[in-house]
Amino acid sequence: MGIVPQVLSTPDSIVGAVPFGQTRCTVVKLSGDYMDTRIKTTPEELEAYDPAVDSLLDKVMDEYGFIVSGWSAEWDAALRGAFDRSTSKRYSMFWASRNAPKEDAARLIEARGGEFVQIKDPDTFFTGICQGLASLAAGPAVAAQEAGQACNSCQTVNPAGAKFCSSCGTSLANACPECGAEASPEARFCLSCGHQLGGETVQAESELPTGLITYLFTDVQGSTPLWQQFPQEMRNVMSRHDSILTSAVDSNEGMVVRPRGEGDSIFAVFPRASDAVNAAFSAQQTLQQEVWPEGIAISVRMAMHTGESELREHDYYGATVNRCARLRSIAHGGQILVSEATAQLVKDGLPSGSGLLDMGSHRLKD
Repeated sequence: MGIVPQVLSTPDSIVGAVPFGQTRCTVVKLSGDYMDTRIKTTPEELEAYDPAVDSLLDKVMDEYGFIVSGWSAEWDAALRGAFDRSTSKRYSMFWASRNAPKEDAARLIEARGGEFVQIKDPDTFFTGICQGLASLAAGPAVAAQEAGQACNSCQTVNPAGAKFCSSCGTSLANACPECGAEASPEARFCLSCGHQLGGETVQAESELPTGLITYLFTDVQGSTPLWQQFPQEMRNVMSRHDSILTSAVDSNEGMVVRPRGEGDSIFAVFPRASDAVNAAFSAQQTLQQEVWPEGIAISVRMAMHTGESELREHDYYGATVNRCARLRSIAHGGQILVSEATAQLVKDGLPSGSGLLDMGSHRLKD
């Protein structure tokens, strides 16, 4: 069963939040949410946090240990400041990275009494931790589990890779190594946390494009009430949604940056604007032709913008990315919005059966 986290992304959400010890998982987005205009992306903005965020960090620093991965400590001066303010060494820190920590990181590790752990990559590292914890919890049953996959219905241990139980025919669901949530056998991404379940992995940062690129943001319009009304059906629906979107991105030379952003969204990048338009058009056609369960007709809105941004720690930052997210926020389900910059690049090479319609000037949120 998946874990639904408590998400804290604004000072307002921190006030009155459920104490960490009373939740199974809490996600704190220190820089804010990329769908919120208050998100912090520049070095200047990351120099200081709101007092409510600082207060929360001080409490966390005092009461918890840390496994740090994916942060070089070169960015986000306010987070470094939180570590510097903390005098507590009751709980240690493990700094997990492929490369040796640089000056700022090394200083934080020493001040915290921490330890550097060299890893292959974060996915492998955290998956190993999850598997180790699962083995400790399972005890003697682990030996049988390692021989194959146990059926949830009849407990028959099936050969590794089997999709259906050899004894009762029950579908053998995937289990997400990141959060433990179940997924359908064909699912590529976990619906609870977005972790990749199979197929090609999301591109490493060194493979992501830089320079002038086109950004594609998608989102399922009105998905929250659908999840509330059809929680079981939506798992399969979103698994199919993810498969359609990622297939369209992959087949048009794109790369998925975040398989699951806020809500039911995907963020992808393309070296060529025409490839981004082809991917979006293809995905929308497939989504609209798909036969969805009765009462669940999902509608996906998409937006594209072209420009330069800053790539760091496997994500893109800057005004160009923010503008694309703002553009998506004014789109309607089933619609593909492109900025003027993208339109100028693709107007002479649009997919067959498509065209550009001038929607006029719109003022986006600051």
